[in-house]
Amino acid sequence: MREAPEQLDALTKRVQQLEDRLRRAPGEACPGCGALEYRVTKSRAAPGDRGELGFREHLMLCGECGFDDVREIEPGKYS
Repeated sequence: MREAPEQLDALTKRVQQLEDRLRRAPGEACPGCGALEYRVTKSRAAPGDRGELGFREHLMLCGECGFDDVREIEPGKYS
C-alpha cells in the first residue's frame, strides 16, 4: 500500500508522455518495425506522363528503423 502513490504517480506520468506523443500527430505504423514513425519526408510529381496527369509520389521513411519506400498518390487524394 505504501508504494501505491509512487506507482500511481509513475503511471500518471507515463500516460501523460504517451498522450503527448500521440498529440504530435504520429506517423503511420511502419511496415518494417511497426513503430508509429513512418512519415512522408518528401513529395514530388510522379515521373513521366503520370506526373503530368497530377499523380504524385510520397517518399516515406521510418524514423525508428530507417525503412523507406515510395507511395504513388492519385490526383486529389493528397494525404
